[in-house]
Amino acid sequence: MTADTAPLSIERVTDEASLRDWRHVHNLVIPPDALTVDEVRERAGRHLLDVAYLGDLPVGCTTLRRPTPDAPSVATVITRILPAHRGHGLGTALYTHALAQAHALVPGPDRRVSPTPDRPRGPSPHPSSVSVSTSATRPRHRNPL
Repeated sequence: MTADTAPLSIERVTDEASLRDWRHVHNLVIPPDALTVDEVRERAGRHLLDVAYLGDLPVGCTTLRRPTPDAPSVATVITRILPAHRGHGLGTALYTHALAQAHALVPGPDRRVSPTPDRPRGPSPHPSSVSVSTSATRPRHRNPL
C-alpha cells in the first residue's frame, strides 16, 4: 500500500516522533510561524495536537485549543494539510475529526461553530480555523401577538 492509496489515520501527539511530525507539517504550512521542537512540546502541554498520516507519511495536523478559565465555553480547532495533499478530502476528514473532539469539550444544546476572525478565509497557505462555543444566554422567545 502506497501513501496515495493508504487510508488516512489520525493520531494524538504522544511521543518525540509524532511531535516532530506535527512540527514538520506545521512549519511547512506556516513558514513565518515556524516552531522549534521545544515550542511544540510546550504547546502539546496546553492543547490537543494530532497528526494525520497517509501510511507512514505525515500529511496534516490539528491543534485543538481547549476551553480556558477565561473562555470556558470556547474550543478552537485549527487544521493544516500539506499543499501537495489538498483537494482530496483529507482536510475535511481531519477537520471533522477535530471538530468532534471540540464538541466533546464544549457540551451543550446551544453549541455553535464559527470562523475564527484572525484567520483568512478562502484559498490560502494558512490553516483553517474555527471556534466551537456554547451560548451563555438562553434563547430569546418572541412575545405572542
